This record gives sequence, structure tokens and C-alpha cells, in this order.
Amino acid sequence: MLIKIQYSIHIANKIKKPWTDSPYAAGPKLESEGNHAILVFGKFYSAPLLPELDKCGSINKSIVRSSVCVPHDVVIVHFLQYNHYLKKCENYTERSKATGIIYAMVCFVLIQEPPHIIRKSLNLKTNLQGNQTLWMFSFHRASVYQGKYFSFSKSTKNNFNITELRMEFDDRFKSAVSIISNCDVKQSIRLKYIQDVKQHFMVYGYGRCYNLMFPNSYRSVLCRHHMFYFSFENSICEDYITEKYCVPLNCGAIPIIMRHPSNLGGYIPGSYINVFDFQSPKHLADHLRNVSQNFTMYLQYFRWRENYQIEKCEISTNICEKGVISLLKQRSNQRIIGVHEVLSNEKCLPIKEQIQNLYHDKR
Repeated sequence: MLIKIQYSIHIANKIKKPWTDSPYAAGPKLESEGNHAILVFGKFYSAPLLPELDKCGSINKSIVRSSVCVPHDVVIVHFLQYNHYLKKCENYTERSKATGIIYAMVCFVLIQEPPHIIRKSLNLKTNLQGNQTLWMFSFHRASVYQGKYFSFSKSTKNNFNITELRMEFDDRFKSAVSIISNCDVKQSIRLKYIQDVKQHFMVYGYGRCYNLMFPNSYRSVLCRHHMFYFSFENSICEDYITEKYCVPLNCGAIPIIMRHPSNLGGYIPGSYINVFDFQSPKHLADHLRNVSQNFTMYLQYFRWRENYQIEKCEISTNICEKGVISLLKQRSNQRIIGVHEVLSNEKCLPIKEQIQNLYHDKR
């Protein structure tokens, strides 16, 4: 989900008429220029957009949800509806520019919108004019606001239980499961890689890419039956981690990730198998077989429970913690933040380099 925030500071001596004389006067009115209204424009598909804003103590009183343009100081809009917002608020936007508006762009990516979809769908102009500002709110650490699908922390409680793990080891299928419905092969070699692993180790495939659909509620059931879970993202991009990694941690499977060794900060140390550590799919398959037959090796992927705990396995943001209006005022001199990190191809590993890194035996 990509969100765009547009922030305006009304300059009293430049405003010729009150908002009540504008064509948008039918909407909620600002009591004074000292108050600020945050317009949440449209929805996130059929669901409310950023519902957590309604619970933010410092923000909720300023929230106005609408699918039409009303007077506002900040607008939050799903990136797929951004052009619709511009059309609806065209005259409003033009007038705001004349009064010293500060733009702040916020984007937030969910599993449905990988980075390459954002680059393809959103045409941003960075040749800013006047007081315009462009900010990103995304999965990337460089963003003003950051959204995460997963978070963990140090734990004072030891949750490493050998007895339970022995039962898991004995009960689970000595196999891996892959659940993929985004079959794009232009951004990742994950489908080919898994197919190559399958030639040497048992892998069960589900989802549109395997012509075997199932209810979402069945995902955790599949996860609990297999020893390994392919957690490959649809793009190998810096800081881009979705629920694919958190699902196996919660169900007791070992995540298999496809992540460059230079960008592992968002993962719990020792909790995963990274394909970048192996010369080829066959070498990975050999390792999976060894782990599935050796309880001591298996245990090593659960030692993280001695020192870490999962905080959340759901989408979360820090927008409530940071606030909106106050932060925009504090950082108004920073005109472009986080745009390059999300929209640049340089932050994603291209197909050619994926092959070079993951198929050493074919060089």
C-alpha cells in the first residue's frame, strides 16, 4: 500500500477568502488556521485506509475520512487512488500551491504491492516547486514513517523447549512447502529456484503458480505439517520483508529465505536458512535433507528462542508514535526523504545477479 501525504501551511496574508467561500465548503471546516485537518481520502480497496489513525491520541481528533475533496491540511491516500485524488482536488491543490503548501509523500507497501509495482504504477515528479516537499512512508528504514509486517525484540524468557521440539521433529513431514500466487518471473528467480530444489528434495507447492488454490485459513495448517517453509519474496529489495517470513516462525517451521547477506537486519539471527549461503539449489536440497534427518542440526534453527521473541506478526506502523503535523513542521526543511530507496532499481537485486549469486556451480 502506497500512501501519499500532502501537507499545507496556510499563510494568513495570502489567503484572500475564507474556506467557506470555496467550492469545498460543504465538507468539514477548519475552526481556525491554527487547527489542522487530516483528510484520509478513499479506502484501501474495500477496507478503511490506516484504521489505526482513529486510535492515535495525537491524531484522531483531526481525522476526516472522505472520498470527495474537503478542506484539509494533510491528505493520506492509497497510491492507486492518487490520480483520483488529484482529479477530485485539482482546484483545491492549485489554490494551496499559491498559499505555500508543503507536500509530503508517504508510501507504505503491503504484500499486494511489491516495490516494482510501485515503480510501475506511480509517476512521481521530483522537480519540486515553491514549498513542496516529497516524503516516503514505506517498508524502507530511510522513510520518515516505516511500516513493517514483522517485529521482534530481545527476550528475558527462554522459550527453547527441547521436548516440544523433539515432538515437532518426529511429527512433521521431512519436506518443504511453497505457497506462491504471484507468478511474475521478471523480478525474482524464486519459482525456477524452487523447481530446481524439487529435483533433489520433496517440495509441496500451493497457490496460483502451482495451479492448486486453497482458502487463506489453510495456510497455517500447511505450515504446521512441513519442516521447511519457502519464504521467498517476489522481489529481492533492501528492507522488503513481508508475512512470508513471520508465518513459519509462528507455526514452527524453518523459514528458507532468499536474501543478500548484506541486508539481513530485519531477521532474527539463526532463525532461517538463507539460500545465498549455498552454491546451488542442489546444495541447499542436500542441507535440507541433512537437517530433516539430524535432530541436533534441526535444533540450531530454534536456538533463537532462548534470546528473542516475536513482537508482532501483522502490519504495523510508527505513524501514531511520531505524529503527523508536528513532525512535518519539525522537518519541513527536508524536502525529499526516502524516495530513492523505494523507487530506485538500485535497491533491488536484478535477475542476472540473482543467478550469479545462487548458481555458482554453473559459472
